[in-house]
Amino acid sequence: MTEVKNAYRAKFNEDPINKVYLGYDKLLVIIEAIKKGGGASADKILQGLNQISDLQGTTGKITISPQTHQPVGLSMVMYKIENGKYVDLGRYIPAKHMK
Repeated sequence: MTEVKNAYRAKFNEDPINKVYLGYDKLLVIIEAIKKGGGASADKILQGLNQISDLQGTTGKITISPQTHQPVGLSMVMYKIENGKYVDLGRYIPAKHMK
């Protein structure tokens, strides 16, 4: 994360928000899929995505499910609004993202 944070700060003169790290990780996944699939066509990228396991990103280790083509353990941060204030409900992982 430090490398990404420093590069972002040097270019934009401000600290990155969380979406910067997510975007960086998305590019890592695409690059890894191209490498593992042996090319940049849609079919090759899909083949490569199906092989991604424990890829170290800035947000943690990423494994792509061959069934859903989504990150395993993909979670959402859940909130509710109570009396005009956000109340953190924690993370939610849909069942289809558990495998």
